[in-house]
Amino acid sequence: MSAKANLLNPKVFKLIGVTIAIALLTACSPNLTVLGTIDETLLLTKEEIHTMGFETFKKEYLGKEVTITGVDPLGKGGGFNPAKGQCNIAYASPAIRKNDRFISDNPIAVDIYANKTPSHALRQRFSKGSYIEGGLDYDQEINLPMEVCTNCEWNANDKSCFYNSPNTVITGKIIAIGQYDGRISMVIRPKGLAY
Repeated sequence: MSAKANLLNPKVFKLIGVTIAIALLTACSPNLTVLGTIDETLLLTKEEIHTMGFETFKKEYLGKEVTITGVDPLGKGGGFNPAKGQCNIAYASPAIRKNDRFISDNPIAVDIYANKTPSHALRQRFSKGSYIEGGLDYDQEINLPMEVCTNCEWNANDKSCFYNSPNTVITGKIIAIGQYDGRISMVIRPKGLAY
């Protein structure tokens, strides 16, 4: 196969795109602090998610590991068990203000939990069949700092309040997928978090 044919191969093309995206992310962002492991080869963009559509995304990625970036922090959600650090941390694709409404191209939402994702939280939030009944265990899930259960402001100097960082990268296993009003939502058990 010629070199030109190799470049036209979709897998090669995606690898080149991922490499460029990671290079741009690294070049444009400050030095990121990494907890756990970030796998750059698993990068999945919000555009790719919406191009494949909700049903295909759910079929192909539920239970799989991905790396998500380009999301803004929404802050912490309700604490299911704050004593154990089981607080929800929410992220969403950046919104644009238009006609007094916030809209987003290819909107996604990502939820993670600190210190092991509680299975009962998934059952409350997602309809039957959209989460993995037998696949909730994930031995690579990391425990995040306990500050996740407190309200705090992002400080770029000491990187305190990590969950409010504007440069979040998440690698982990998708254990739940849902859809609401055009936004594709997922719960990820994090294997790595960069901020």
